Amino acid sequence: MEVPGCALAATDQRNHPMTRIAVSVAEAATISGLGKTSIYKLIANGKLSPRKLGKRTLVLMEDLDTAIRTLPTGKQPRRVERGAS
Repeated sequence: MEVPGCALAATDQRNHPMTRIAVSVAEAATISGLGKTSIYKLIANGKLSPRKLGKRTLVLMEDLDTAIRTLPTGKQPRRVERGAS
């Protein structure tokens, strides 16, 4: 999926690129590499704003991209200095 300014991408079932501005929670999980529970946690924490159409919950691709980019970075392993003892 090509969305201007969005690094995340999706493909349809035939693996063809397509342009979509919103995806389901399950698709958002697949695209981002997160689980559905993590997507729902991002929604609950206000880091991702869902859109509703009836019972269907949609996530804007641009919002998903922003939410992923603003997650904290991984901590660097602590370096242990070896000194003469």
